[in-house]
Amino acid sequence: MTRFLPAFSAFISLLFLQLPNAYAAPDGQYCLSNRLARVTDALFHNTAIGIKIRDADGSIVTSGAYGSPYHLKWQSKDICLPSKTGGELEIYSREIGNNQWSLLRSYNISWLDGIDIEFHRSGRWDERFGINLKHAPPKQSPTPDADSWMEAVARAQPDIRFDQLCIPGAHITGTHAQNSRSQLALPATGERINYYGYLRQLPGFTPKLAKYYFSSWTKTQARPAGDLLNLGIRYLDLNLMVVGSDDEDSHFEVVTAHGLRGAKLSSILDDIQAFLEANPNEFIILDMQPRPKMPSAFVDLIYNAVEAKLGAQGLLLPPEIGTSFVLAEQLKSKGRIMALGPQTSERKEWMWNPDTLSHLNAEHNRSDLLRKELAAEAAREQRKGLVLVPLYLTPNVQDFTLNPLNISTLEKLNKTLRWPDGIARYTSNALRSQGNSINIVSMDYADQHRIYDFCLAEMNRAHPTPTRSQSPEQNQEPEGSDQINSYKPDTPIDESPEDEKEYPPEVITQPDSSSETDSSGQTEKSDA
Repeated sequence: MTRFLPAFSAFISLLFLQLPNAYAAPDGQYCLSNRLARVTDALFHNTAIGIKIRDADGSIVTSGAYGSPYHLKWQSKDICLPSKTGGELEIYSREIGNNQWSLLRSYNISWLDGIDIEFHRSGRWDERFGINLKHAPPKQSPTPDADSWMEAVARAQPDIRFDQLCIPGAHITGTHAQNSRSQLALPATGERINYYGYLRQLPGFTPKLAKYYFSSWTKTQARPAGDLLNLGIRYLDLNLMVVGSDDEDSHFEVVTAHGLRGAKLSSILDDIQAFLEANPNEFIILDMQPRPKMPSAFVDLIYNAVEAKLGAQGLLLPPEIGTSFVLAEQLKSKGRIMALGPQTSERKEWMWNPDTLSHLNAEHNRSDLLRKELAAEAAREQRKGLVLVPLYLTPNVQDFTLNPLNISTLEKLNKTLRWPDGIARYTSNALRSQGNSINIVSMDYADQHRIYDFCLAEMNRAHPTPTRSQSPEQNQEPEGSDQINSYKPDTPIDESPEDEKEYPPEVITQPDSSSETDSSGQTEKSDA
């Protein structure tokens, strides 16, 4: 019976009305929102949330009595705190029958700038509740069309450089064409992730079942390259292999490969060419990754196909211009595509070195582990090149299953990120602490997330559009931002002995979120 409790709890929790936050954390603040009264599993276990705040020296500045965590009760108002103070936020939980608080998470407060921390549902069946980082980027007015946003940015900011852009990206483009009838792309020697090796560890696994597993677990995109480009994606990551061809004019053809064979390279190049014909002032990064230890003759076959299709039209940017070229100036010439790949003996003058990109190395199957590793990588040192953030989850062997009650596909696994823009904002804040910024955000199922809006907001945060006019009211600080008030506990502080005093957080007043507006425009009392 207990094995069905998480599914039952999730079903019951759907009956609770989920209202949006009344506000989102502005720059300079982070907000805490306890929504566990709407999570059935948390109700069953009477889950409590507490916090401690430490300053930069590690001293506790916010806690409950006897130094225990400060209790964020279910009916507490959402509170916002200044992020510029630095230090560390520690989050604890406690359940019925256990009086001990358990440390769950810790965050660098400076990196929480502009982020809402929401205690609500998790994206996973095996977690009773989630600690979700959310970032609601302010809407651009007007918002550039996704198919021509680079041109719009270049027109609005004539001095902006290519290395100042935040570019939405698609991780392993071309896998949309994979299905259970696709041919296997067995792992090459030295391949980073050996899915076939993972699956061979499963009890009762046979090679005949490989295609069914691969069609669920190696598909990273749902749309072809042309659709992704029209949705604002400008970085295309390609895993490529050379296979035999049935074409009488050619003995070989190039296809994408990720467990299974995907789209043909020729169809992706056709999509790129068609997109640039319709949107001639956009730029694309084409990151070509031939399979490990591929013979150089086959690698040259890939590059020759790209050169024949795109080079003949002058679309390939020469690496001599560097990544700091001014967009508006480059619009005067024909080059639009930055093609990256390892060089071979048949050297291509238009080929950019893969070191042009500075990857944050992080591979995890859970969102908080990914967040921690990305932030640690981001704050490690000042980086050279275009900084690429891999904002996707990587399965391990325990994740592989076709059970529909569990996470049964790579798409479902990446939906457990819940709010990728919150993790992206946290990583961006960590990068900014070292004088860097996000240049590329690479995602699985890139069409299903708001990363385009995030990137527009990040560019506007770092390089505000000078032509954007604001009313005097818009230039004012958020209401209450200059009023620091004590958050009063239920028991007056002065009535407790010295060692039982609570040290509550100093909060920035915000609109009362205990009454929220639903989609019909009517005010409804919160049930939290």
